[in-house]
Amino acid sequence: MTMSNHAIGYDLGNVLEGIMKLYDNKELSKNAVFKICDMLFEILGNEDGNEGEMLEDFNKTRCGVCLRKYQSKEQIFLIDYDSKYLNNYENWNVPKISSCFCRQCLNKLKENQNLPDSFEEDLKKEMNESYDSDEWLAVV
Repeated sequence: MTMSNHAIGYDLGNVLEGIMKLYDNKELSKNAVFKICDMLFEILGNEDGNEGEMLEDFNKTRCGVCLRKYQSKEQIFLIDYDSKYLNNYENWNVPKISSCFCRQCLNKLKENQNLPDSFEEDLKKEMNESYDSDEWLAVV
């Protein structure tokens, strides 16, 4: 069993931060950001890196789908890796960097994928079982 390479996760997190600065300055398109991030995830996997470490700061500041910066006190939603929806989510064919969503993207995904009305409540139950607090629904 190999140990996770923590350094590569945090280092690529810094690279991701630089990529997002270029995106914010309109030097990179959204499509380019997704393509570059796919390469970062490939490097991360090849080096036994930790995706959570790479995305730690990103998840606190941006939606993983629309890339929009969160506003103060905005609700964000997390589809956890243990979620029963994750398998379905991986097949949604929606470009994404992470499984943290703003309200608008969560609503679009729910509608476009014809997910049950109970989707959000189910996520909340799953997150309450996995975490001590309401981490699934963070307020930034």
